[in-house]
Amino acid sequence: MSSGVEDPAHFSNHPSNTFVHAFTEGQMLASRRLRYGGSWPAVEFFKDNVRPHRKVVDEYIEPILLKALTDHQEKKTEGGDEATLLSHLVQQTQGKKESVHFIKLHFMCL
Repeated sequence: MSSGVEDPAHFSNHPSNTFVHAFTEGQMLASRRLRYGGSWPAVEFFKDNVRPHRKVVDEYIEPILLKALTDHQEKKTEGGDEATLLSHLVQQTQGKKESVHFIKLHFMCL
């Protein structure tokens, strides 16, 4: 069977596909928590089911966010910044560590 992709294993293990899979699974598992309401921590008492997926998402997104923060600081001194959602979120932040958390939180809510 031919998929049109030279190496299907390479395609399925590509970082963007790994990210999409982790993001989707994390969203599904997080939405299941809604069924349990405030007692969901008791259901996941021994293991946080979302954490492994969140780790993959963070590993993919953090370099992008850190680059955006660096670019923003450089453009701020040069005078100019492009108008994107990411640049807008970067403009709303102060410190580096807090900025990454703030931006990830807003992207996860979209």
